[in-house]
Amino acid sequence: MPEKARRIDITGDVCPMTFVRVKMAMDSLPEGEKLEVVLRKDDVASVMSSVKTEGYRVLSVRDRESAVELLLEK
Repeated sequence: MPEKARRIDITGDVCPMTFVRVKMAMDSLPEGEKLEVVLRKDDVASVMSSVKTEGYRVLSVRDRESAVELLLEK
């Protein structure tokens, strides 16, 4: 059974800390592991652009009522 992805909530952070927290979390993961990120809708475009530039994969984007959940893979 696959392990559950690590999860971070950055809804209380503002740019550039949104990506800094995602990058720090991704850097701590082994290759192929997943990270679920909960963030404000206003931050989605900039965080997605940054994670793609870093070479991480965006596996899914789920729009929730008050936030967005990204599933990333290192």
